[in-house]
Amino acid sequence: MPFSGIVLCIAAVVFLITASYALLRGAPKRAVQRASYRAVIDAQEERDLHHDPIGSLCPGVRRTIDYYRSLFFKLHNIEDHQGILPEARELLLSLLSEAIASNPEKDGDVLAIEVYNEDQLLAFVHESHKEVGKAYKKYTEGREAGGPRLLAINREKAGVILTRMAPLKLVDGAWLGHIHHITTPFELRPITKQVWQVLSEELGDGSLHLHHAHIYNKLLCDLGVRLPAPYEPSFIDPAHQMKSLGAWKAAVVQLLISLFPDEFLPEILGYNLHFEGLNLETMVLSRELQELKLDAQYFLLHVSIDNAHSGHAMMAAHTVTQYLSHIRKNEGSHAANTAWKRIQAGYVLSANQSKHVQRDISSLSTENVDWNLGSDETLTQDVDTYNIAQLLASKAAVSNMLHSGCRARIGGMPLAEWLESSLGHSKSQKRDALRELGNASPWVVKGDPERSRLIRELKVGGKMFGAFTVEEVEHLKSWITSLGEKEQGQKAYWDFTGRSQNDHVGHTSLVTTHSPLASIPFSSDLTLDESVFEAPLKCHHITPSDCKVILPLWFAHISLLESVVSIPTRVASELGAAIIRALRAQYHFSPESDGVTGMDEVNRANMPDLVDIGIDIIHHQNFAPLPRSISDVLRAWPSTSAEMLLSTSKSPVRNLDVLLGMSLAFLGLQRSVLCSPGLLSHSSRSALKNIIERETSCLQVAYELLRQDIQRMQSFTKGYQIAQSILLEDLGSGRTILITE
Repeated sequence: MPFSGIVLCIAAVVFLITASYALLRGAPKRAVQRASYRAVIDAQEERDLHHDPIGSLCPGVRRTIDYYRSLFFKLHNIEDHQGILPEARELLLSLLSEAIASNPEKDGDVLAIEVYNEDQLLAFVHESHKEVGKAYKKYTEGREAGGPRLLAINREKAGVILTRMAPLKLVDGAWLGHIHHITTPFELRPITKQVWQVLSEELGDGSLHLHHAHIYNKLLCDLGVRLPAPYEPSFIDPAHQMKSLGAWKAAVVQLLISLFPDEFLPEILGYNLHFEGLNLETMVLSRELQELKLDAQYFLLHVSIDNAHSGHAMMAAHTVTQYLSHIRKNEGSHAANTAWKRIQAGYVLSANQSKHVQRDISSLSTENVDWNLGSDETLTQDVDTYNIAQLLASKAAVSNMLHSGCRARIGGMPLAEWLESSLGHSKSQKRDALRELGNASPWVVKGDPERSRLIRELKVGGKMFGAFTVEEVEHLKSWITSLGEKEQGQKAYWDFTGRSQNDHVGHTSLVTTHSPLASIPFSSDLTLDESVFEAPLKCHHITPSDCKVILPLWFAHISLLESVVSIPTRVASELGAAIIRALRAQYHFSPESDGVTGMDEVNRANMPDLVDIGIDIIHHQNFAPLPRSISDVLRAWPSTSAEMLLSTSKSPVRNLDVLLGMSLAFLGLQRSVLCSPGLLSHSSRSALKNIIERETSCLQVAYELLRQDIQRMQSFTKGYQIAQSILLEDLGSGRTILITE
């Protein structure tokens, strides 16, 4: 071999040795790099579970799992947290916007139906169910081919998944918690009644063993997972290992959207349309839990009753078509198109939350990720608006007289008057005042503190320079900046629906005023025994002149128990089941049976309920015009007693036993209406007779349960006496229209 060839061979060998050495030497480094990359991905996934990605769409609104846990508790105890209602509404609007902005692709989605068409909607519902069916078929084929379980891999993993999902599953039905109340416009009640039937079935139709949240809790107990009740403070303790941000957020969404049925009914109907459809997760778990010898009843129920033929999916679609037909007939095509957009917004809100929950659940089946997230959770919230309001109130307390000559007006009032009247009272009034200031341009230019006259006046050369410290001015600037971010965060919803931002009916149906129940005299010596049910019902024949007195009481007493069922787990008991049956009687649903009525109830001839019977009384007395709402009733026949009943009913936790006692007393009013000639048509009389019989049975069960507790029985008796005194006082002393011993 020539010398040059030898040199080339040696060079080649040296190169190969060097390259091999470098390759071998670099292998550990690359392994470390891969491990580091995996750690980065894991850390990102961990942060995703803690931090809500809404921040990317709504700047300044990035919230963490702790935020949703806290809100979950407050919404379960809304009677004690009325001040969060404005925040709750703002958050709901932001979440609706998030959902809309997260669904840019319309193909195959409900958003593809740009103009409402009933045939297209029904076809979409059926096609959605077919797609889930195809996915489940693919899953079963994989299992039959020897594939492993996907979610409930073993009992331990099943326990982890079911625990993570608990915040959502234990509020099952909550999105409908405030639907079909007496505050619902009367013309919409045939529609909202259909939706309330879905709520009733979620709550077991008055049978505890069919109550969905109760069933889920039993499943957890079978796995050795014992959680506090969702309305207890300890439920949100991170120690319970409920670490899915998606589940907490989705649960909060259910509770949020339920709060405002007067304003967001179309969105509730859209949410219901999606949520009551089939989903793959439910079908997979129904099979895998059975394979592990666990009770899969919760998931099996949802597979069967959420069907698109006679179940909740078809009921939801039917309700949407009925509602839109009503809007088109009474308000025109433009209003119907806006309503359809709002229904779509509610639909994608549910769909968006479902995606987040499915992501969290699916990730648990990935064996290579450490899902022990630790306890380093932090809370990132919006600007604390209450502290801003408190700051302004403190300044106003020492300076309002200095503004008496100022011509500026805020909230329609001179500045000095506004400072004195708006900022010196309750938390809710302070928040309302702050909202008024936020809308008072040019004093506040949302999102732009430097252009806001308020900030300019606080700077050097301004008339209020020195009145606020540097730090206080910075807080005000942050608040003004956040207003612009909030508007941007809600922009997608307003743009998509075309709804006017001034179309805001408020939250009066939830705001309570603590009624002076204690000021109404009652005898603590009175005891109620079984004779109140066994003795014949004595009734007073109501005259036409009495009608103007009894009508507001008639409509108001319908409210007594309706709010009790707004939180599913609060009625997951035998007492709760009796209350659900009583409401079913008042709404005149079919008597309870062993089956699920589904579309049979929808197709059943509309039977008069207590509202219909009240309107029938008005019709027979030739009062005109017929009322269209409880507000119309109270305008026509003002009644402080009726107002008190309505207010008392809005605190169902605080007043539960009192409300039950009142309900028993008002059976006497119902009986008096039944036995008085000339008040009712034959169909109303027959309906009322049936309602009274069913209510009496339910209240007797409640009485038997409460009598075991002396203190609760005293409250029950107090409610009975208060209602009795109201009726006697309003109708005149000496007239016995109640159940008497």
